[in-house]
Amino acid sequence: MSFILALPLLLGQTSDMKPWQARYDALVAAMKALDSKKATGFMHAQYTEVADGVVLNRAEVVRRMPERLKLVGQYGQKPKVLKVNVIGNTATVSVEMNFKAVMTENKKKVTYTSMSRLSDTWLKVNNEFKLYRSVVETSVTKRDGKVVTAPKTGG
Repeated sequence: MSFILALPLLLGQTSDMKPWQARYDALVAAMKALDSKKATGFMHAQYTEVADGVVLNRAEVVRRMPERLKLVGQYGQKPKVLKVNVIGNTATVSVEMNFKAVMTENKKKVTYTSMSRLSDTWLKVNNEFKLYRSVVETSVTKRDGKVVTAPKTGG
């Protein structure tokens, strides 16, 4: 194979985002349906996730799944795949996850929105991609359009 023909394989290929969007839509649909078995079925056996410097392994994510399913079920919006890069059996996916909640505080309706950008790594296992690692790159929560800053806690 010539170098020119092999170059896309070496550099990675930006993939068609439609199948990846469908994959994320199915994951969120499983979560909204409170189907923890189906939702965790997307995860690799060695899955880890990282958010705010905290690393959770698959067992911990599975343990916390009922709480997560309720949150996504109530407030989760359609995910948006932003970019996909596939190199061999590994795919990196940039995805945006959004949440929206309308609550009553002091007898007044308040709207909370949250947007998180994740960098996910998927590995192909037995001809099927499994979510191997998910890293929250950025996360912004707003209350009635104004950014909410999380309280600082002493460690």
